[in-house]
Amino acid sequence: MLAEEKSSIKKQREIEGLLKKGASFSGKILKTRQLFRAGGRARRIIIVSSKFGGAVKRNKLKRKIKEAWRKLQARIKRGADIALIPKEGAAEATVFDLEKDMEGIFKNAKILEEN
Repeated sequence: MLAEEKSSIKKQREIEGLLKKGASFSGKILKTRQLFRAGGRARRIIIVSSKFGGAVKRNKLKRKIKEAWRKLQARIKRGADIALIPKEGAAEATVFDLEKDMEGIFKNAKILEEN
């Protein structure tokens, strides 16, 4: 049985390419950089600045963003690499708020498949 493809971007070279060459889209809570590659599952990286506080606060925010991503992941077009960057005030947002903001950004970017 084949191992399931990971949904996060890990290689520094890929992250730098995404941040330099990716198209930028913005919502009320999140900013994104998006780039397409050939095939494969949609992947993401979450970049949370230290301005959000200590490690505990940053990790809590990352968990909320990951949950919102999980709910939308099946509808994102294959081959999308996406950097999710929270804006100021994102730490107070709920998972529902993050999901709606992410959905709006992805619709504007035309990477969300309608079911």
